[in-house]
Amino acid sequence: MSYTQEPIYFSGSIQPHGILLLLSHPELRVLQVSANTSDYLGKEPQTLLGQSLHTLLNTQLVEAIQQDLQEGDSVTSLKLTICTSAGDRSFNGTVHSTEEGIILELEPTIALTQESFFNIHAWVKRAIAKLKQLSNSREFLELAVQNIRQLTDFDRVIVYQFDQQGTGVAIAEAKQDDLSPYLGLHYPATDIPKPVRELYKRGLLQFVPNVTAPSVELVPGFNPVTQQPLDLSLVALRSVNPGCVTYYQNIGVAAILVISLVHKQKLWGLITCHHQTPKFISSQVREACELLGQFIASELVNADELVCIKQELERSNQELDFFAYAASHDLKEPLRGIHNYSNLLLKGYKELLDDIGKARLQTLVRLTHRMESLIDALLKFSRLGQAELHLVSTDLNQLVNQMLEDLLVSHQDEQPKIYIPRPLPTVSCDPILISEVFTNLLSNALKYNDKAEPWIEIGYLDKQGNQARFFPDSQSPITCYLRDNGIGIRERHQQIIFRLFKRLHEQNLYGGGTGVGLTIAKKIIERHGGRIWVESTLGTGSTFYFTLMQAIA
Repeated sequence: MSYTQEPIYFSGSIQPHGILLLLSHPELRVLQVSANTSDYLGKEPQTLLGQSLHTLLNTQLVEAIQQDLQEGDSVTSLKLTICTSAGDRSFNGTVHSTEEGIILELEPTIALTQESFFNIHAWVKRAIAKLKQLSNSREFLELAVQNIRQLTDFDRVIVYQFDQQGTGVAIAEAKQDDLSPYLGLHYPATDIPKPVRELYKRGLLQFVPNVTAPSVELVPGFNPVTQQPLDLSLVALRSVNPGCVTYYQNIGVAAILVISLVHKQKLWGLITCHHQTPKFISSQVREACELLGQFIASELVNADELVCIKQELERSNQELDFFAYAASHDLKEPLRGIHNYSNLLLKGYKELLDDIGKARLQTLVRLTHRMESLIDALLKFSRLGQAELHLVSTDLNQLVNQMLEDLLVSHQDEQPKIYIPRPLPTVSCDPILISEVFTNLLSNALKYNDKAEPWIEIGYLDKQGNQARFFPDSQSPITCYLRDNGIGIRERHQQIIFRLFKRLHEQNLYGGGTGVGLTIAKKIIERHGGRIWVESTLGTGSTFYFTLMQAIA
């Protein structure tokens, strides 16, 4: 929509469904007034100029307003009764404290029964409770616009999201069936220019029950103190910009409600409601919409922040993977040189060295072997973060049988009993990487076992209550397990065993190792969107669990 270059907050007029008074501070005398006071108060505007607010309101209300102003409240809402020529009349009022004076907006109250008021309150509580249950942003926004449309009964409700440049896109919509969709449409920053966005950033809810209703001028036209047009930036009754009126007429809209989505001084977007005919909604419904808007904005901004944090973590992890790969690759060359020169010294100068010298060189060779193993493990770990997953439907029976055949050939001195209680499921995974998981877990089960008759059980769990209820069969995670009767793991160590290079035993016990196998298994499972954990009793054995997604049939 295109706005004229005229500042929108110096229009000098308001909409006709309420009245406005500018009061001096601290005297609270009328300096300016809207020209429609006779319609609501039965008093011509000229008769009110220069009068004290006491002529309209009782002393108790005036003192309450003065108290709020003294306490520094810039905006105060109140409900009040004014004696008019037609009798007492109720109004909803808003008081703004500005440098130019005190602005008082008054709008006649639409009488609601106590039951209707509590129905609106209860409805908002239910709506927020339902929205809190949703973690998917698309579903959250779809329900949000449906709720706003149900509350306002407008023909169309849209959520616009702004980017850093101020351009907008319609990302959610609820509408009357016969209307053309706006969902997915993009709007340039000039449609809602920066001055308008700055107004919405201050949390202004804009309500226009009839875009073609004639504006009501202020009397006098200029603030008599400043001799300038009155700044109506925060005035809800502010008249509609002529360019905006033309735009809405062109798209067949007669009434609008705009709710700012602001959180922590950030304008995330807008909820815009359109109606094809003039439509008035009560201040209670507008307040409910504003409350919903505040909740929706908070949730959306928090969700965006979490996405940014996740992206930053992913970027940092990728950089760490590249660093680990480069560092470990570059370390191998000097290490190989140390290893080779140590061997040359042992062979070429063996007769010149005493026993202590030989032992020290042999230790150096052994340490270079150890260092090379650690570097190879680090290279392997870093490559996992860069490798692309190739997910295919994989029969775990075939995968495990092949892996067992290969592994037991290389462990002929260790022939444990292998139990597979029932056929294993078919899952969606990268079979090469998942073979690595099974290999690492089985190798550990063989290595860390001191029983006379070692055994290993491989299986999977049936879906439990919540899992069965919330996951369709095609999306259900499978929990696989590998159980042994080995040495077990103390409870305090059951988390740290997944850390890189973390071993619980001396290097010369249980066949050594780099302490990277479980770290690699954890990274592989997490790259598949699953998790891995252990349950163990020292001296009895361990069970390692991990989840994979069931293959779609």
